[in-house]
Amino acid sequence: MKKLGLMVFLILAILSFDFATYKTSAPRIAKSEFAATKDLEVLGNTPVLQEIIATKQPLTTATPTPLPKEEVNPYIFRAADGNIDLSIGPVVMQFDGGGFEGIEISAELISPVNLGGYASTSEGLEVGNGIGVSRAENYGNILIGIHSGYHKDEPLEAEPFRFYFERRGKTSEESVLKKLQQAVGSRGKLYSSGTKVEVEVVAAIRMDHNAAEEIRLNPEQVLDIVTDGRYESIGNAEAFETVKNNGHEIMINFCGWGPNLEPTYYRYVILLNVLEASYTPLHIN
Repeated sequence: MKKLGLMVFLILAILSFDFATYKTSAPRIAKSEFAATKDLEVLGNTPVLQEIIATKQPLTTATPTPLPKEEVNPYIFRAADGNIDLSIGPVVMQFDGGGFEGIEISAELISPVNLGGYASTSEGLEVGNGIGVSRAENYGNILIGIHSGYHKDEPLEAEPFRFYFERRGKTSEESVLKKLQQAVGSRGKLYSSGTKVEVEVVAAIRMDHNAAEEIRLNPEQVLDIVTDGRYESIGNAEAFETVKNNGHEIMINFCGWGPNLEPTYYRYVILLNVLEASYTPLHIN
């Protein structure tokens, strides 16, 4: 028993000696080396804990890209049995109701987009050719200009209209105004190349000489000229305002006799509502 206790004591003594030797032999780090390493640290590179706060982002709705506006051909009018193209070709108007009842006019149309063999609209519009000029005015309606009066003792294309309003001139303004008012509501049909649409007169006006010259020089501006308060007129100018931004209609313009029987002194403008068959925009070719 004494021998066993002695052996345990010796073993513990040996282990204690080895552990002390291991601690003594381990390399020691100089304080100067630690200090140098600490000095090389850069403050900006030291990681810093940050509190992350989740922010609820507002919901955004994508704005749809607007579709390109469809360009339409203002010369095309839809009829029940096909399309009518007023850029070229024959046109006939027959009225069977209202003040214009019994009146019929006809002309061969050309336009700035379809000259029909003429060098210009002015060339085609020479008196005696039987030609009328149709053009798209600034608000998308169609303006048809045709001659009135006589050529070689024969009535020109719009003479039935002019004769209705003022006979052969020197008609009083009161009488002209009465006829303009009676013309409103006249109903008829417009024929072109075997196709027809119904039309109705919604306004009629006679413009003074200055306005007549402006319309002759700038026919595309006819609605602005007619509704411009600077010019004298007989009839309802306000009615023409309604088709500036809401309409696809037809206007007919022609000359009126002047105080001294000048054949092109005044300018009549008739506004026709076209009763189209389910109008749908058509692309311009």
